[in-house]
Amino acid sequence: MGGDVVVKGTLRLLLVLVSTPVVAGGDVELIQAIQDMLERHPVMAGEFTQELHVEALSRPVSSQGRLYLLEDGGVAWYVDTPVTTSVFIDASGNTRMGTGYATPDLKWVTDITRALIAGDFDYLSRFFEVKGRVAGRGWSVELTPVGESLASALERIVAQGGSVVESLEVLTAAGDTVMLYFSNVNAVDVLPDAVSADMRALPE
Repeated sequence: MGGDVVVKGTLRLLLVLVSTPVVAGGDVELIQAIQDMLERHPVMAGEFTQELHVEALSRPVSSQGRLYLLEDGGVAWYVDTPVTTSVFIDASGNTRMGTGYATPDLKWVTDITRALIAGDFDYLSRFFEVKGRVAGRGWSVELTPVGESLASALERIVAQGGSVVESLEVLTAAGDTVMLYFSNVNAVDVLPDAVSADMRALPE
């Protein structure tokens, strides 16, 4: 149950993030400096630990798994613990849970998800005010939503990293927090057959 709660909760949050696209902005020099530090590869894979902190719960709901960012813009999440589940989103926004549940027309979710994990702050600056700093080989940014619909559901996102995004902290207006930690993020020359098959199974 914990894995489903975290994954579905994240998808719902991302839907809120993209419900009303607006033009925001940020420090152009800061964004460029971060972009220069980030590695760029057509396909990337890594491991993640995700924690959902809900005020009504005494302990956070935690999950761990693997993540693939695909060349065509798709995203594949594999949650390994505490339960096994998965979420697949293609470049067109078609989404399928590991149970076979499909939701069409979620391209905005795909774009925002990939931008957050890939550190595409140039794209994110369309939805958030971007502030932060670069220190040595690392950086941190705070994304503050603009527009009433975003601000009513989301307080801010804090991202940190170096050559890759290492962590994301998402704080909701309700007081809940989603923490994402990334590790062992590397370029992938050949996508595993199982991942390719899962993505091909998405509805068109």
